[in-house]
Amino acid sequence: MPQSKTKPSSSDFKTPLIVLITLVALFICIFFAMKLLSLNNAGTENEAEAPRTSNMTLILRAIDGDTLELADGEIVRLLCVDAPELGDVGYEEARDYLSSQISLLENLRIERRGQDKYNRTLAWIYLGETLINKEIIDNGYGEVYSYEGTNCSRIG
Repeated sequence: MPQSKTKPSSSDFKTPLIVLITLVALFICIFFAMKLLSLNNAGTENEAEAPRTSNMTLILRAIDGDTLELADGEIVRLLCVDAPELGDVGYEEARDYLSSQISLLENLRIERRGQDKYNRTLAWIYLGETLINKEIIDNGYGEVYSYEGTNCSRIG
């Protein structure tokens, strides 16, 4: 006896369609949540996040005691350091100290940690194992300055 073909009902398609739409919506929500989180954390310190590190960087000059200009035009602001600005007492000394530290290029390392509102790269600067950010403060050329949400425990 031949079996008759039955036409699939619309309810046969509803469940898989609902599951598919739900999965697509969930994926879109997760994607945008991740984008939003990455934008919100751009200028904050997150030790679990892998830093962008550079070992071969040509530094053009020290702008002041807490800011560098790289040969490629990138401006780098040292995390957790506030040094005197142009026109302030101690400006030249702080700038010269930073300049003397970065002139020893052999083991210089920049750990980038996002950008500030002025579009400057925020970073930890190391000379070998020595954290230059901390050295500036320890030698009296600047003070600890915590950006919003920045973990300055490396400085002390």
